[in-house]
Amino acid sequence: MALIGEIRQRSWILIVFIGLGMGGFLLMDMLQNDTKMGGGSNNVGEIAGTDISITEFQRRQEQLYANSAANPYQVRDAVWQYYIREAVIQNEAEAMGLGVSEDELNELMYNVQSLSPLIRQALGGQTGQVDPDQLTQIRQQVESGQLPADQLFYWNNLMEQVKLERLESKINGIATAAIYAPSWMAEMMHNVNNQKADFRFVAVPYSTIKDEEIEVSDKELKAYINENQGKFLTEEEARKFGYVLFDVKPTLKDSTDIVVRLNEQIADWTDKSEDISDSSFIAFSLNGVYSEEYVAKDKLAPQIADTIAQIPVGTIIAPYVDGSTYKIAKLIGKQIVPDSVKARHILRRVDQQGDQNVARTQYLAADALIDSLMTELNKGTANFDSLAAQYGQDGTSVKGGDLGVFGPGAMVPEFNNLAFYTAKVGTYYKVNTQFGVHIMQVQNKYSSGKLGYKVGYLLENIIPSQETEKDVLRIASKFAATLTDLKDFEAKAKEAGFEVQSSIAGARRNDYRIIGIGEGEGAREIIKWSYDADKGDISNEVYTFENKGGAEIFIEKYAVIGLQSIVEEGMATISDPATRLQAENGVRNRKKAAVIMAKIDKGQTLDAIASANNAQVQTASQVSMGTTTVPGMGKEPKVVGKVFNNDTKTNTVSEPIEGNTAIYYIEVTFKPEATPPADLPTAKQQASAQSKQQIESRLFEALRKQTEVYDYRYRFF
Repeated sequence: MALIGEIRQRSWILIVFIGLGMGGFLLMDMLQNDTKMGGGSNNVGEIAGTDISITEFQRRQEQLYANSAANPYQVRDAVWQYYIREAVIQNEAEAMGLGVSEDELNELMYNVQSLSPLIRQALGGQTGQVDPDQLTQIRQQVESGQLPADQLFYWNNLMEQVKLERLESKINGIATAAIYAPSWMAEMMHNVNNQKADFRFVAVPYSTIKDEEIEVSDKELKAYINENQGKFLTEEEARKFGYVLFDVKPTLKDSTDIVVRLNEQIADWTDKSEDISDSSFIAFSLNGVYSEEYVAKDKLAPQIADTIAQIPVGTIIAPYVDGSTYKIAKLIGKQIVPDSVKARHILRRVDQQGDQNVARTQYLAADALIDSLMTELNKGTANFDSLAAQYGQDGTSVKGGDLGVFGPGAMVPEFNNLAFYTAKVGTYYKVNTQFGVHIMQVQNKYSSGKLGYKVGYLLENIIPSQETEKDVLRIASKFAATLTDLKDFEAKAKEAGFEVQSSIAGARRNDYRIIGIGEGEGAREIIKWSYDADKGDISNEVYTFENKGGAEIFIEKYAVIGLQSIVEEGMATISDPATRLQAENGVRNRKKAAVIMAKIDKGQTLDAIASANNAQVQTASQVSMGTTTVPGMGKEPKVVGKVFNNDTKTNTVSEPIEGNTAIYYIEVTFKPEATPPADLPTAKQQASAQSKQQIESRLFEALRKQTEVYDYRYRFF
């Protein structure tokens, strides 16, 4: 059986296998040149006192996620997080005396009634339905030593994951077993979600006062940071950058060249041999889109809809822009398309996501059975409803295979195209889909006489050419080559008209993404450079960032970088520009709040406050204490808290409330008394369940923070 294929296809995290040969090369280099590093130069890290070598790391990577095409940096991070999770759970389980017995593990691995979700995910496809015979076969091969070595390798790894998940479940179970929700807690949580209030409010934004009108001192900034330490605490040293981005965008010449190439394809399409179908021509072109579907005019791109409706079949439309592509379109056919059809079917399932040998066997059996059933139906010796009930393998079997009435696109393409464009009412057809082999019969078609159009497309993405990439690189390289330090960088960028941007968040030593710049190899190279640089240094290298999101890979931008600040572990300081800016905004808003409140006398109505401050009286309805965002004000928890404060009276203008973005005055117009839940036992169960969910989501992170973790991946990647 192709067990490997199943495990790999259904891996819960996508990653890529990095060759062990390259790992060995890197290891030799590290051993020769970096012997002074702590923790052993061949180790990628240390977790809970256990060293993890580069060889072991790459072996585990292959175990877990071989043959994935995902971002290699995401891959390595996923493997690292798995190591942490494994160490945390195993250490905690050992301390608590927990384990997974052999009998328990066998139940999780082989008993269909109690299978681990990981086994269902690996073998059960989208439905999660696992064939008991397949499990029995796997177990027999494992226990008899007949399972091929590579398949056994993956099965044993899956078994370790199942054990780990089971241990984590037991730890969570013990932690949550102590949870009890008293009546007062259930009533409180009930009221948080169910007590609703209406209120009017006026917002006087801080932005009504210009920043330059408010002076802020370094002393005030330091005091603000000290008062709000949670906002400014850094758990791991990081780097922040000043940077200039050089976007690589397609030029007019790039677009013109694309149009020329598509016009050449129009000529080839027009002159093709009659022996070559349109679908084959499009397939051979490698950049086309073909479907058997007949599309209504209003579903076509508006650029061509009117033209398609007027031209004869066989006409090709010249290149036009559709989103980020140029396209040419050919009208291949047109016909009246039903608005809906009524149909029934009998499905014999084929699990095409599983073992391909099993799938082939299932298909041959299904195909033969469907053929025999169609023979009986065409001879009139069998009843469709009875056959559907006896042989159907989906939910429609209990109602004679009835699919009801459905519109275009409601079914998978093969089924849809047959039902709407080819099938005759009353005739039996065999059709293969991703679900298996069907007998399908259209019982009726309902049509208003609308035409549908079958259109084929050739397209080319509008992306920059290599010449354009080189032109932008020359500009970036010329700029970078002359720079001496960050001040020089900023001055010359301003002179050249380039925008210097600053990092929003710091980049840690093992990160592969820099917010605002990009991710991948370019980001890693920047980060590695920055940890060998000093504050104010400039890199004269130009860093490349590719767009890998589509079918074509191209250079999206270049970056020139300077090291703006080093954010030390612990409390941030105002020497970091981003920290200074954040603190300045906080202090300014406090001072602006005082200015605004000083202008507004107590005892005024909301209308008077709004009129004097060029604001409007707004209304918020059916707001609960659990509301996170209020229309017209955004996230303002202080306002919501004031609404439900027991001292807040209805029809009375409140004291000013210092919100996140404005000073607020509110007037509660409707706030009924809180009422106890109608079913207190159920409310207590719900409160308890909610608390347990919170514990399960936070427990691992709490345990992780107690675990000593040393991450040396930057040595190798």
